[in-house]
Amino acid sequence: MGCDGIWEEKSNEDMVKWVTKRLDDKKENGKILEELLDELVAKDTNREYGMDNMSSILINFRGK
Repeated sequence: MGCDGIWEEKSNEDMVKWVTKRLDDKKENGKILEELLDELVAKDTNREYGMDNMSSILINFRGK
């Protein structure tokens, strides 16, 4: 789950693939979210996207 700033950069399908790969690699939920937000945030202020607020929750039904 994430706020609108997240979905400006990734589609639902992209997000599922992105998160699934990291879960398959046994990454911790918190590290996955940290990596996601670091990837999406604008590196400079000239970009159209990545400047909005971004918050996310990872609900992992697989377990650890």
